[in-house]
Amino acid sequence: MRYRINGWCIATHRAAAGSTYVPVVGARSSLRVPLWGVVALAGVVALGCHAEGERARAHPSVPRPEGVVMPTESLPHRAGPRPRTTDTNPHTQLDQNAPEALQQQVAAFMFGLACVREIPSQISVPGARAMWLHESCAAGPANAFMIGREFCHLHPASDGSLHLNLPEDILDEAIAHGWAEPHPLAARGIVPRNVVMVYGPRDDAELEIVKRLVAASHAFAHAG
Repeated sequence: MRYRINGWCIATHRAAAGSTYVPVVGARSSLRVPLWGVVALAGVVALGCHAEGERARAHPSVPRPEGVVMPTESLPHRAGPRPRTTDTNPHTQLDQNAPEALQQQVAAFMFGLACVREIPSQISVPGARAMWLHESCAAGPANAFMIGREFCHLHPASDGSLHLNLPEDILDEAIAHGWAEPHPLAARGIVPRNVVMVYGPRDDAELEIVKRLVAASHAFAHAG
């Protein structure tokens, strides 16, 4: 028989004929307990499993967004020098700005992702468009969000860059390969170190990289 207690899956095996002990196998170890103990355990587990099932029906687990996966292949290097940016708030991209048509494609991708609604950014400049995750989907860690459930925003058309929270496993690569830079306030501990500016895309190939980084931020906020 198989039971679950506090997330532990426990299997009890049929007792050998005449035995008063039953081996109980847990996730990390096994032990022998008296047969009467297994009977009592089964009753407790049955009640716990019923309660767990009721909770699961009331609060179903949140699946990872369909069609969104964490990037696994290495990022290419961004061509040319980095754009000029401000070194304080507001953190702004000053040149090499994305064409407005590409900015619109970035926005369409951002706000087409699962569990996201568009709101005015709660932390950025006026006109910045934020991705706000639905409460039932926000299962990521605290450093997956900037404020509330905002984890990414697109700056106005005169700028075209984004701020977003990247997971640690791609953060350093995105910066080293020229796609992103740390937020100036991260060095002062005012925002998490994984809040970065992602430069606006200059062409279709760069658009695909920006989409990958947005998708990574989304998946990080959604399910860690």
